[in-house]
Amino acid sequence: MWRDLQTRGFVVQRGFLSPDDCAALVRDYEDAATDANRNYKIKTVGLKAFALVRRKLDAAAAAVRQATDIHVDSFQGATYFANEVTSLDWHQEFEPYYLCADLYSYLNFYIPFVKEDPARSNIVVVPFDVIAARDPDAYGYLLRGGARRFELRGARTIAHDSTTGASRTLALDLEALGQAPALGAGDLLVVRGDVVHRTQDTSTRRIAASFRMARGSAVVERKRLAECGPQKLQVMLRNRRMFECVFSYFREAGRDEVTVDELTKHLRASMPTYVASRRGLARMLAEVAPRFHYRALLPSGDQIARLLPRQ
Repeated sequence: MWRDLQTRGFVVQRGFLSPDDCAALVRDYEDAATDANRNYKIKTVGLKAFALVRRKLDAAAAAVRQATDIHVDSFQGATYFANEVTSLDWHQEFEPYYLCADLYSYLNFYIPFVKEDPARSNIVVVPFDVIAARDPDAYGYLLRGGARRFELRGARTIAHDSTTGASRTLALDLEALGQAPALGAGDLLVVRGDVVHRTQDTSTRRIAASFRMARGSAVVERKRLAECGPQKLQVMLRNRRMFECVFSYFREAGRDEVTVDELTKHLRASMPTYVASRRGLARMLAEVAPRFHYRALLPSGDQIARLLPRQ
């Protein structure tokens, strides 16, 4: 079963959580705090709820490591997605691509715990083996990639890269190739970060927990994080507090490369007390400016600060 993660990019395990587990997540969701990341309308999974499913997630990750060449061992976050407030079109993961470097070894353990209809309001994924058979060039472009959104043009698709601002035409009809595994409450969908996916629909109520794991030894490069186009900058500004904190770690460490584990530990220790500021914003823009792909469009720190709400 798990080897499908290598060839297809996703796998389903039925009945991963019990009805009692799902009921506990419902209670936690009702009390959960809204996440500060303004790129999505999400809530943060509480520590007790996370502890409730942690052992099962660890066991699943261990099974993946044993059966495949995908190595995940570092938890990156736990959030709730409700489809009535968050519905996403075709994309590969954005922020995880910026921060974790390796989306082949980055997994989303996605578990709906409120699900009215197993056949509706799922996640549509495009299997990598199907892409490889249809367009080998597109397969090579998408594999291990990320931070892209996709625009449908009939039998073709335009991929827009948020880092460089460049676009590329793929000989793929994502709607024709996409598959939506039917999930009931408590079922688990494990998806690699580089898989192209979207929300199926918002016609029925669905609330899901999303637990993310990455390869802790993956190297995050300062220059790669700073390389930026207008869309990537927008994503970072909408989660400004965290990205300010990330860039501050490179300065404090005095290094241009850190591991995912090191960065994760820093964020866990620093984010609860980190306060976004004009100075932090200006320093982040100073990191970005030399590697910004559209220099004439780069706003100043003061211009951005006037537009952003207080955090």
